[in-house]
Amino acid sequence: MANALFIVTIATAIGLQPCQRPLDLAGYLQADGAITVRAYGNVVDPYFPTKALLVAHGAGMDVRSSALAWIAWLSPRQLADGRFERYCGTADRWEACGEEDADDAMLALWMQLLYAMAPPDRFPGEWISTVIAAESYLDTVRDPTTGVYYISRSKPTGLFMDNIEVYAALRESAEARRRYGDIAHAARYTQAAETLARAIDRVFYRPDRGEYAASTHTRPDRSFYPDAVAQTYPWLIGFPLDRSSDSDAFRNWLRMYRAAWESPELDYPWGLVAMTAARVGDERTAKNWVRKAASARGTKRWNVLEEAVYQALAGDCGTARK
Repeated sequence: MANALFIVTIATAIGLQPCQRPLDLAGYLQADGAITVRAYGNVVDPYFPTKALLVAHGAGMDVRSSALAWIAWLSPRQLADGRFERYCGTADRWEACGEEDADDAMLALWMQLLYAMAPPDRFPGEWISTVIAAESYLDTVRDPTTGVYYISRSKPTGLFMDNIEVYAALRESAEARRRYGDIAHAARYTQAAETLARAIDRVFYRPDRGEYAASTHTRPDRSFYPDAVAQTYPWLIGFPLDRSSDSDAFRNWLRMYRAAWESPELDYPWGLVAMTAARVGDERTAKNWVRKAASARGTKRWNVLEEAVYQALAGDCGTARK
């Protein structure tokens, strides 16, 4: 979907202005195709580059060169069961140095990126095995009782944000398969997305609080992440909500959490919230984030995902149409 059709499908649907400006990952993208979490860093956590590429692509940026290099680097490192690991080292030698925090979210994003970068009329044969492996593992962590996806086989907990990402991946995979003329496969993805959407509302939504629980496990205390951030994910990816308009809901969210979001004590500047603002038409909030977050670039609070959001918003990619 790395073409004008994808941009029309995604950017137009959420009211964004595509710009096709290249994403500059200097310092993050290594010569061998690896993408580190931090500029000139030595850790590759596959979730962050994959999410960064998708966010920039969805905002209308040209990510194809970086994404293809990344796919070529990561595909051979996929484990036999479909999962990915974290890597430490340099371009001369990368070694696995830990597990992903959430296999369900990572594999969903991986599927979504592959379909996003595939030609509009076919899915590359060399990518078939990796997408099948990712999809197969995802199937094993779907809880048949609740209908939501668990973090991994060893972590039987459902996370709201992860499930929103799985929903988005299924939805976009269905659209890609429909374009290929693979109606049966598209129908299966569509049904899975619709079934998951109902399960997400049933399992996570708390009508007494008017918000979503961040996890299927009750936590004693609330915090900006994950509890407040979780509420923005449906607006970020266009999850089907009927309770109020996204823009009104986001304004209410800002009234409650703006001070916490702008606090320098947070681990990250949370550019995804700024992207959410842009996607619901609140360009002032998005631009304010760009201005305030600029000083954090290159610090320990900054990573490749923040950089992708920053470039998209600073260059008027991902902003709402007038």
